[in-house]
Amino acid sequence: MFSTPAQRGAVLSRCHALLPTGAGPLLTGSSDRCIRLWDAAYPQQSYIVAGPPAADSATASSPQPAVATAKQPVSHKYLQHTVQQVSVVDEVCRPSVSSLSGQSGTTIPSYTDRAFAQSHRDTVKCLLPLFVSEQLLLSASQDGVIKAWK
Repeated sequence: MFSTPAQRGAVLSRCHALLPTGAGPLLTGSSDRCIRLWDAAYPQQSYIVAGPPAADSATASSPQPAVATAKQPVSHKYLQHTVQQVSVVDEVCRPSVSSLSGQSGTTIPSYTDRAFAQSHRDTVKCLLPLFVSEQLLLSASQDGVIKAWK
């Protein structure tokens, strides 16, 4: 049995920001430019809140994990297991197909395209909840960009 993701052949990204939600799940920001919600109690409910669905080494300052290529989006699945009596939630990425066509043959921007356009271009370094008229999540990246998420 492998005890670390590297031993299982996984590509690692580094976590740079942690934000407990107070209700159990944990938000993280990482070097792969993604913001994730991790739910150890219900791993299948974990997901990427925001992030590039495609690896883009031209705009990133750190090595990119095998999240996807621009032509090959992936789906994410979260699995729970135990390593040395500690419960662990792993993210597993698998290639998926995503292309949409509109009427008269026009291309509709896919979720993948929209997510990439909205994501950070560098490591997510800070996460902060903001309560104004509605709850927002602020994220800041290493390149100095701050984004607000609903």
